[in-house]
Amino acid sequence: MPSKKETIWRCQNYGSCPKADASTLIALEPEASFRCPECRCEEGIRINTAKKFPVVAILGGVGVLALVVLIGKLMQPPTKRPPTPLPSTSSTPLTDTRTAIDKQILVRPKSELFKSPNGAILEERSLKNFERFYVFSEKDGWIEVGDSKTNPFGWMKTEDAVEWPHSIVVEYGSPEKRLPVLFFRDDKELSNLVGDEGKRKGLAERYYQEIDAAAVSGNVLPNNHPVICIEPDQITKSLYINPVLASRQVEIGGHSGRLLKVTAAGMDRGATEFSNPEYLKLLNQSRQTAKQGALDALNGIDFDLVFVVDMTGSMQPWVNGLVAAISNLSTKIGGNPNLSGRVKFGLWGYQDLTSNTGIQFRTKNWTPELLPPTDFVPVIANVKVNKETNDSIPEDVFAGLKDAIGKTAWKSKNKFIVLIGDAPGHPPSDEGNSEYEIDAAQVRAISNTYDVQIVSLAILDSIRQANVKYHPELEKQFTLLSVNDNRPPAYLNVKLDKSSKATAENLFCTHLETLLSELVQQSSLRVPQNSELGDPVKSLAKGLLESAKARVVSKIVDSKGMSVIPRDITGWVSDRDLIRPEIPSLEPKLLVTRAELNKLLVASQGFITALEKNKIIGGDFYDSILKAVAASASGDRSDRLKDKLPDFIQGLPYKSEFMEKSKDWWASAPESEKDRFLSEMKSKQSFYRLFNEDPSQWKSLNREDDEKVAAIPLSQLL
Repeated sequence: MPSKKETIWRCQNYGSCPKADASTLIALEPEASFRCPECRCEEGIRINTAKKFPVVAILGGVGVLALVVLIGKLMQPPTKRPPTPLPSTSSTPLTDTRTAIDKQILVRPKSELFKSPNGAILEERSLKNFERFYVFSEKDGWIEVGDSKTNPFGWMKTEDAVEWPHSIVVEYGSPEKRLPVLFFRDDKELSNLVGDEGKRKGLAERYYQEIDAAAVSGNVLPNNHPVICIEPDQITKSLYINPVLASRQVEIGGHSGRLLKVTAAGMDRGATEFSNPEYLKLLNQSRQTAKQGALDALNGIDFDLVFVVDMTGSMQPWVNGLVAAISNLSTKIGGNPNLSGRVKFGLWGYQDLTSNTGIQFRTKNWTPELLPPTDFVPVIANVKVNKETNDSIPEDVFAGLKDAIGKTAWKSKNKFIVLIGDAPGHPPSDEGNSEYEIDAAQVRAISNTYDVQIVSLAILDSIRQANVKYHPELEKQFTLLSVNDNRPPAYLNVKLDKSSKATAENLFCTHLETLLSELVQQSSLRVPQNSELGDPVKSLAKGLLESAKARVVSKIVDSKGMSVIPRDITGWVSDRDLIRPEIPSLEPKLLVTRAELNKLLVASQGFITALEKNKIIGGDFYDSILKAVAASASGDRSDRLKDKLPDFIQGLPYKSEFMEKSKDWWASAPESEKDRFLSEMKSKQSFYRLFNEDPSQWKSLNREDDEKVAAIPLSQLL
């Protein structure tokens, strides 16, 4: 038994620490800060207090979890003492028929807990905003709740609860090139809209016009209007959640999409519906503030620009070109502090496995602190590539990008990376792959999480014949990496052969000089100049700056308290823009605890083990996967792969390609397809590890001793 003078902890570094994986208890002095004696991490949870469940919440707009620290300031006072369990009508939670798992709810702000329906308030248990509870019984507008599957301890009004069938929330996608999401009263109206291709665009445009007119005039829309609310026009830091209650797949303008039933809940109470004149008034005020904010924002945009460059032997001419471009920019703006002060530069280099002959490093940072142009020039002027190498053509592109995204000492909220290389990155299945074993899709997801925009500049070198066969993969990876928000890929290339060496090097310098000059000079203009038709670099720079300026406008609107978010409503939305359905409007994410993420790590390892050790054909291959994970995830003994999912993601409205494959498919699938799944599974497992090891992704949404959560894009689930 532990001493009464000791505090008991458990390490939370699942998947990386034996003590965490074995649930080993760790005793420390009462006042000591936690540090695991095994892995030395500081991620621990005290277990000598009442068990707590994570609050499941999401912030609207971009960078969802980075803003969650605001929640702590808004939390109600902590529990003074555990409530005494009350007599209950049920000893087990109800079952949610949509998911076949225990029914759960989230607590709306400004709610109270009662001893019984219509009874006295339970004073000893104050509620936290968006706290998660299990539901044990329902009665005439009341629900009985508890914070564990065996501990019902009070009653809430049904109107104070948000349905929570699973931990999926949706986050608004980039607002660029699309209109705000409309909340429809029911799925019939929305289904009719997206199903009538001839009328969809015109009818949607009419709805937006009616909303604009109502906001200006203050005249409410009729109670039977199909649209009840609208997404905020601006990105906002205000706390709100959009839990997904139901989902169904549809086709919208030739694109696969989903109609989602969501509940919108914010920190304030009171439904934001177009039948409410106060909502229309606030909506109009928000839009007027945004117009003025747009003028203020155009006074100038600051940004950070980090170069991530292949530093192997073939790259010296291109490093020299980078030096020349930065030097020329520094000369142009050096005498104008209004321009030179807007940008800070950084440089990361990457090579390959250090076990290869002549390789010096995998990644290296030349700028621990980002620098203004004049200070950056002498740093990069002394950078030399490593000429003595004997490695494969693919390099460790993904490690270079991952480190630059996560380890750069960013100064501005507007973060850009320019990737320069002449070879693709290793696929996860390669022996020489990055230690992270990630691919372009995972790096793209990481850059979205950190809100970093990437510009790719590929060198298509045909002089070295060994490079030519890698050109398709190089272009494929660099294009995917440069897909920022809803804009076309920020991808450029330079084609090099014996007859055009000098021309290619000049074009490379021109691309860089144009990009840098446009970013710096256009960022200072109140009215940006029109990009020249046919100039891809100027158009690219304009798109990057439009995104940055939208964020500045949103910050201004937020600072004046004018953001109007949907709340206290339930409606149907489309995850694709109704006017331009090629543009996604919503991004679903799953909020997980460390223990839940560990289940994903364990399950993925079971699949990887089976795929690596049992590369055989037919039913035996499929059966080997089932055996490998029979007791690792949900413990289910079914003969279906999807039943091997951890229980907390079973019943989700989004299904993965891997889990939907049948036994017959696996019996006839070519080895190339199985290898593709192996590569994808390794990438996803590495993505989980990165999240697990990155403290910035884990946020405590209540008191410090509460369990932490992270937001995993559904595209990265098993």
